[in-house]
Parts: sequence; structure tokens; C-alpha cells
Amino acid sequence: WRLPSREEMRNICSISGMLLLGSLCRMGVYTMMTMTALKIGSLTMAAHQVALQIFWTLTYFVDPLFVAATSFIARDHGRRPDRVRRMASLLLRLSVGVGAFIALACYLIPVFGARVFTTDPDLASMIRSIAPLMGTSQLISAVVLVTEGILIGCGDLRYLLKVHCFNFVALGGLLWWVRHAGLGLHGIWIAVFANQL
Repeated sequence: WRLPSREEMRNICSISGMLLLGSLCRMGVYTMMTMTALKIGSLTMAAHQVALQIFWTLTYFVDPLFVAATSFIARDHGRRPDRVRRMASLLLRLSVGVGAFIALACYLIPVFGARVFTTDPDLASMIRSIAPLMGTSQLISAVVLVTEGILIGCGDLRYLLKVHCFNFVALGGLLWWVRHAGLGLHGIWIAVFANQL
């Protein structure tokens, strides 16, 4: 065992720093969404939290594809370009299949299972009303997450960082407009959808 060299530490810090800033931007966007829901009112906040938990729980089904992308693409990048293209194509096709499955679940759970989360009929109705946005966002999210894994595997972190920083600023503006235009829960979930693009 040995301490990393100065050059190795510089590379590790550079990569880790970009990934950390990207993660902070992503989580910052979701925090702004929750703050917007809270400022709109407690019923909107409750509906948003239930919807977000359903959404995030189903997102974990895509994680194995993300990890596969970061691992397999990085292993072959620069050495076997044909294999990288085939693997990227396979992973993207799988992300569409898994994404379609979890998108359907993300739509059906609020439509038929909102009563599992609440006994309040108004709250259940609000959760059901955004089911189409939840499902559509989930489908796109699956493909985007695997695409991000492929880009990380290829070492294209600067592009991802720029996208996440841009999204943070753009969605901050969108959420401000959602709140002041009175768009409520639908507006917040339009922002969730936009965050996946």
C-alpha cells in the first residue's frame, strides 16, 4: 500500500469534484421542488412527497443498468470501440424496456393505490392527477440515467457537469415561475419532467 502521488490525487479530486458538484446540483433541484411545494401549501407538499417517494423508489430498478454502464464502458473505452458501441446500444435498449415497465408502475400506483398512502380523498385525487407526468418522467429518467452512466464510463464528466449546473439554474427559474403563476402540483411535476430532459 502507498499514498497516491500528487498527479493521482489531482485526477481523483478532479473527477470526484465534478461528480460531487453534479450530485449537489441534482439534489438541489429536488430540494427546490420540495421547497416550492411547501410554499404552495401543506396539501401540495403532502401530495408531492408521496409522488416523489413513488418516483424515487422505482428509479432504483434502473440503478443496476447505470452501474453496468459505468463499469463496462469504462473497462473497454479506448481499447475496444466496437464493444463499447455494442454495450452502449444494449444498455440503452434495456433502459427503454425497464423504463417502460417502471413508467407503467409509476402511473398505475398513484391511479389505483393512492389510498394506500392517505385516507384524505383530496390528497389522493391530487396524487392521481399527476400520474401521467410521473410515468412519463420515469420513462425518460431511465434512459437519461443509463446515458449518464455511459458518459461517465467514457470519461465525459465535463459535459454532465455543465448540464447539471444549467438544469439547476434553469429549473430554479422554472420553479419560481410555477409558484408565482399558481401552477401548483402540476407545475412542480412539469419541472420534474423537465429535469429528466
